[in-house]
Amino acid sequence: MFETKRNLAKQLRRYSVGVAGILPLLAVFTDVHAQEPASHRADALDEVTVTARRREEPLQETPVAVTAFDDVAIQRYVAKDMTDIGAAIPNVIFDNFLSSSSFTLATAIRGISTQENDNTLSPSTLTFQDGVVRPLTSGGLVDFFDVETVEVLRGPQGTLFGKNALGGAIIINSRKPTGELGVRAEITAGDFDLLRISAAFDFPISDTLAGKVSIFTEDRSGFYKVMDESTHANGTGLRKAKLHLVYEPSDAFDASLIASITRNRSDGSGVKDFSQPGQIAHGLWAPDPFEDPYVLNASYLATSGDPGRNDYDDTFIDLQFNWDFGAFSLNSITGYIDEEECQCGSEAFWTADRQASLPAFLFLTPQINKSEMFSQELKLLSEDPLWGRVSYVAGLYYFDHTIDVFHPWFYDGLAFGLPVNVGDVTIPVDGVYIQDDVAWAAYAQTDTAITDRLSLTIGLRYTWEEKELVHTDWLGVNPFNTLKHDWSAVTPKLGLDYTINDDVFMYASFSQGFKSGGFNGRGTNLATLGPYNEETADSYELGMKGDFLDQQLRLNVAIFFNEYTDIQIPVTRPAAGGGFETIINNAGELDSKGAELEFTWLPFDGLRLGGSVGYLDAEYKQFFRDLCFCGENIDATFLKPLRSPEWTTHLTANYSWQAPKMKGEFDIGASHSYTSELETDPNNSVGRRDDASTLDAHFAFSTDDGRYRVSLWGKNLTDELIVAEGFQVSVISSFGIFAPPRTYGVQVSMSL
Repeated sequence: MFETKRNLAKQLRRYSVGVAGILPLLAVFTDVHAQEPASHRADALDEVTVTARRREEPLQETPVAVTAFDDVAIQRYVAKDMTDIGAAIPNVIFDNFLSSSSFTLATAIRGISTQENDNTLSPSTLTFQDGVVRPLTSGGLVDFFDVETVEVLRGPQGTLFGKNALGGAIIINSRKPTGELGVRAEITAGDFDLLRISAAFDFPISDTLAGKVSIFTEDRSGFYKVMDESTHANGTGLRKAKLHLVYEPSDAFDASLIASITRNRSDGSGVKDFSQPGQIAHGLWAPDPFEDPYVLNASYLATSGDPGRNDYDDTFIDLQFNWDFGAFSLNSITGYIDEEECQCGSEAFWTADRQASLPAFLFLTPQINKSEMFSQELKLLSEDPLWGRVSYVAGLYYFDHTIDVFHPWFYDGLAFGLPVNVGDVTIPVDGVYIQDDVAWAAYAQTDTAITDRLSLTIGLRYTWEEKELVHTDWLGVNPFNTLKHDWSAVTPKLGLDYTINDDVFMYASFSQGFKSGGFNGRGTNLATLGPYNEETADSYELGMKGDFLDQQLRLNVAIFFNEYTDIQIPVTRPAAGGGFETIINNAGELDSKGAELEFTWLPFDGLRLGGSVGYLDAEYKQFFRDLCFCGENIDATFLKPLRSPEWTTHLTANYSWQAPKMKGEFDIGASHSYTSELETDPNNSVGRRDDASTLDAHFAFSTDDGRYRVSLWGKNLTDELIVAEGFQVSVISSFGIFAPPRTYGVQVSMSL
């Protein structure tokens, strides 16, 4: 450990010397070009405002690695959710989880990922929707319906947020009511029968109360077609409605309420058979999943997956109060989320006639999840720095989350020698588990201006979390097991930032991240229910943010080194008494280091170029795993961490020009994304994603008054075949899904 620290210190010193040598040259370069007359320059880059540190401040003066998207960028990407903009962020991967609802987000930031969609496991990257945390991977993929800004923070986030985020944080902020009568509407249509409609109606209620009602619908046929049947899998049917109220009786107080309901009825993920030689299911259905990748074998679905459905219902409430006392302000955020998700077969599957008519299928794993979350955060924020130099944020946080999971496994007992099979009718061999998760936290961070250019950041967080699991045992031999455990941690943050001149800013920071341990809801006996240990991270970062060429070129650079200890990784293995179970193990240590570059350039009027480059070197330093599913753990440090490509790149180009006769503006743009090879399965056995490139484009016309916009768009125009995820189920079989193929359509927007 001490040797690692010394090597790290040497690396950081080398990085610091290199950056320190470059920055003065950049400063001189900036000063020289600042003298150029305005007649020889394009429009300057707009200032981007972010809330990454819980207050509004310029992106270029924020000592955090953060990528921000406003509503204009979201519209250009024709982005429905995070999976549509993830490629633009260096060292970040956003995917859908296999066999989960369309709202389930699989994330990886700088080599640390959420690697299991079991709701007893907390995600490493958290989504904060209007200040309220989404505690599960299901529900984490928030759609951009009525969203104003999106920010993605890379690295541990704890001393500024209520819920501790180990790998990073996603901040999504809704549009606020305007207080005036108005309507915004958007219709998107495309192939696969896509029809997406959204509308927001603003209205004044009184001089101090403003409201907005928003609605959103989406219908789409699935990308997957079922062989020999005129049916599709992976389709979507989404309905959502939201009420947003803002009350502002004075400059010293305001309140807001957001209440939304979501109802999604989809066809499921469109799972393919990725079974390998040596697995029981290999060769039973389809020869090669990459032949006709979007065609599903009807026999496979009937015996090992059923086209099924994924239903998701969500109620979201966000109540906030803000008091301005002059020198400081007080913010109260109360959150409530009620979710119900059914990863089910079709209703016919659950009938006796349906089961009796099936051949002896291998196994099915329907799942019903219910979740109820309440959170309360009180945040104190300085408005005027103490002694003219010290700004601060401090808060208290309470979190109470209950999940109720029904997750039976239906086996063909004859295939596995289990005493649970009667003829061709297979009965469930797993049951119900309930977990209650309660957490308290206190956090504080100060930013002290040592000089006019140099500032010191000191932050500290205390977290206490307790989980209680009530679980039914394998085959009901021990009907209920109740377990309880708590974890606590103190995690610091230290940082320095230095303003070289008005256009160049650099920072260095150290922070610790913490994610509590938990229980194995999918364990099959008392010995394997856990608990498993907490996961921790030490994160070091050095960054520079600068505007050059008279604010026509923006460059943001970060280098980082992360040490993760007791990483939580799922493993499927033989269960005591027969069958298999999926549990979480603390695998050991993982190190990740790398560099990130983001740029925006306005070379001349009308042309906007941008992009990002991410380099990542992530590797296990200590990792033991049962790769043969025989109960023997071996050194597995040679495996590659999930969703950790060495390179991620993204390039965009947008050109706009005026059309005076049409009283509007044309805009044409394209973006190219590249991701080097990565693994989506912990065992690196299935689901390898080869080097992948995608090309997206749009061509749009907007009226000068900003009221109307029409855009033609296309995604993955080269029709690249990309593995979204693969998963190995011990010696039984393997599953996988592909990312969407080429899609295209038209979008019409209106704002009155």
